[in-house]
Amino acid sequence: MRIGLTPDMALPFWLARRVGPHAARRIILQDQPVASDRALKLELCDQVVEGGERECERRVS
Repeated sequence: MRIGLTPDMALPFWLARRVGPHAARRIILQDQPVASDRALKLELCDQVVEGGERECERRVS
């Protein structure tokens, strides 16, 4: 699943609180997608499932 976040408003503040200032800075400045295994390690998500994009599409439609 792709979720775009823009570094405006309070995103830097909340992201730094969630993953730490170093990781938050790297995520924002690299402007690259965060891999699912890294997102899980940083606790940006609760779980990673196979076929997750299809499941999300099924639930939305």
